[in-house]
Amino acid sequence: MTTENKQPSTSFPVLKTITGLVVLGVLFWISTWQALLFHSLAELFSIVIAGSIFILTWNSRRFFENDYLYFTGVGMLFVGFLDLIHTLAYRNMGVFPGLTVNEPTQLWIAARYTQSLALLIAPLFLRRRIDNPLLLLLGYTAWTGLILASIFLWKTFPDALVPTEGDAGQLTPFKIASEYIIVGILAVAAWQMHRRRATLDPQVLRYLYLFFGFSILSELSFTNYANVFSLFNVLGHLLKIVAFFSIYKAILETGFLRPFQLLFRDLARREEELRLSHADLERRVEERTLALRDEVRERQQAQRELQQAKDELEQRVIDRTAQLQAANRELERELAIRHRVEAALRQSEARLRRLAESNIIGVIYKSRDGRVTEANQAYLDMIGYTRADLQAGRVRWDRITAPEYLEKEYLALQEADERGACQPYEKDYLRSDGDRVTALVGFASLELPGHYIGFVLDLTESKKAERALKEYALKLEHSNRELEQFAFVASHDLQEPLRKISTFGSRLRDRVASRLDEEERLYLDRILDASGRMRHMINDLLALSRVTTQGQPFEQVDLNQVMADVLSDLEVQIERTRGQVYADPLPSVDADPVQMRQLFQNLIGNALKFHKNGVPPVIHLTCRHETYKDQPALVLTVQDNGIGFDIQYLERIFQPFQRLHGKSTYEGSGIGLAICRKIVERHGGTITAESQPDQGTAFIVILPTSHEEVQIEGRA
Repeated sequence: MTTENKQPSTSFPVLKTITGLVVLGVLFWISTWQALLFHSLAELFSIVIAGSIFILTWNSRRFFENDYLYFTGVGMLFVGFLDLIHTLAYRNMGVFPGLTVNEPTQLWIAARYTQSLALLIAPLFLRRRIDNPLLLLLGYTAWTGLILASIFLWKTFPDALVPTEGDAGQLTPFKIASEYIIVGILAVAAWQMHRRRATLDPQVLRYLYLFFGFSILSELSFTNYANVFSLFNVLGHLLKIVAFFSIYKAILETGFLRPFQLLFRDLARREEELRLSHADLERRVEERTLALRDEVRERQQAQRELQQAKDELEQRVIDRTAQLQAANRELERELAIRHRVEAALRQSEARLRRLAESNIIGVIYKSRDGRVTEANQAYLDMIGYTRADLQAGRVRWDRITAPEYLEKEYLALQEADERGACQPYEKDYLRSDGDRVTALVGFASLELPGHYIGFVLDLTESKKAERALKEYALKLEHSNRELEQFAFVASHDLQEPLRKISTFGSRLRDRVASRLDEEERLYLDRILDASGRMRHMINDLLALSRVTTQGQPFEQVDLNQVMADVLSDLEVQIERTRGQVYADPLPSVDADPVQMRQLFQNLIGNALKFHKNGVPPVIHLTCRHETYKDQPALVLTVQDNGIGFDIQYLERIFQPFQRLHGKSTYEGSGIGLAICRKIVERHGGTITAESQPDQGTAFIVILPTSHEEVQIEGRA
């Protein structure tokens, strides 16, 4: 391909120019006596051009190095579509009855916004590709659909032309401002294209300059639009025709006649550069290969020399190791002699070091005849003697040992003689002030026969804590017995009078209701309601106490079955509130099956109860696994869309008989969440909640999946 073929003529043919001026003159003449025909012909020209641009770019997109033209072509398709609706929307066209001059003007502004934004975004695709062409079509379709819906369906698109008498109208500030905004967008788009002009064919670039220039002049003309017969309306459409003719020359004619010169005209040059680069790369690879060969030979030679040096070094190490082994054997014989000489000294030093370092437990040296030859200060403080007493011989283990422990002491010494050490045992020491000290004692025999080293740990505080714990356990057992007794009384002695009140009250109402006035019947109903509430409160209190006093042994519980049973129990409440309950698949846990059902029923029942007026409750039960206290656990979340609560009342809702709402608004005793907390704590877990007023509530339960039952002290 020659240079002459690559560079077409840069001047307009005279004949084509005269023909274009004649066509524009004819259109101008038509506008003087038939404005609708002029408008239709002008818009039809733009629509055909826009459709042709789309067809060419859609079918040729695979040949482009980037998607600049493709993005522009798809945009022009939807611009042409909006211009078509704009043309048909005029009242005199008879296509859309009932429309005013406002709707066509709105469609005109929408089309110009779409056109200018597409040209503004298109330069971004000079260096990138569109992965999915259908997504681009869907995007433009969604944009166009929103525009049409806002104009014809929702009536939310701002007014552009306020109708006046006849076919005239008054431009709105929105329409005038939009024209200037569109002019600004087109100017920025032209500037972006100018910055990237090196990637465009010079003639294509000139036509694009003309397109942007005439488009801007056209928009400026329409800022003075008054009616269809306005000179500025005619001028604006004529300038639009010239602008679309320019983009036609730039994209359609130029691209069709010279498809390989439309964009990226330097492909052949790049191919030559690539060939030269490939040749240079091959040369560099060959040079590098030769260099690597030399380097490999040098490394092989160095490796051989290194291996030789390594072999020599290994032999020297072997020879030196043999010499060192002989020297070590001689040194070991000398050290054996020195060790026997220094053994007694090391024993004495070790004894003193143990005594000096021991400041927590008592350390003593004693003999079988009862003498305590040495002791640290901790031991002396424990038995109430001084170091002067020790040095004077007044500290003898057979005298400071309680008489009932002497036999155990002799047996321990005998065990130390036989086995080297005795098992630790407890004994009481007799202090110098007459008090007793309980201690844990252990002995080990020394090399000198009849001599021992002992370690003594004071157990006084431990014994006190043990006694206090036993006393507390007795008190707790007594409290549990009292609670069980209360439960018995509540279940029999308290409920029996309530049953009688309810029974006889109902009979009384049935017999004498007709003879009572309205106030007397109200009093009787209040008595029956109060007795019912009291019975429910006693039952809830008993349920709270049974969590720890009458809980069943733990076993593997299928939470899916528990959830199914609870939903069956709450079926009437769910149907009454039109509620929906969704649950994730649940695992099995080591738990009390009855209490798990009670836990789920309270949480789901609460979510159904505290729903918004007129809003059906929607409840989601989700689960996930995580670690809690270094063991596997299950996190259950019950989320609802109910009334919610202020988070400052979080702790209050888990307290018995604590309510955030009046009894007249939501029924219940306010004890259900307290039962839930005790159940979860018995299972070694925790429960909390997250909520906001009118935003629903999420109860979060953490349950270990396998554990031993936790005794809840202090809450019996």
